[in-house]
Amino acid sequence: MNLYYVSFCAPMGWQGAAFIEAESVVAATTRADEDGISPGGNALGTAAFDFSQIPDAPKVPDHLRNRRLGREELLTLWPDAADLMEYEDHV
Repeated sequence: MNLYYVSFCAPMGWQGAAFIEAESVVAATTRADEDGISPGGNALGTAAFDFSQIPDAPKVPDHLRNRRLGREELLTLWPDAADLMEYEDHV
């Protein structure tokens, strides 16, 4: 099982992100919806990719997996995520 980064954004701004354990990117986004991790909404855009494949990616502790993270939690763990918090990146 790999770890996927899933980010949520709507026209009014970034809505959070999660590191989700799943078999594929599709399974990660489905799990985000089914487990209530995604904030939902019709205008929501989702960006997802295999975080396990990023060179020098930080280790994500178990308590930060499979739940939505806010800006401070995410940037403390992975400062590079700041570049992924724009609506245009999700549509």
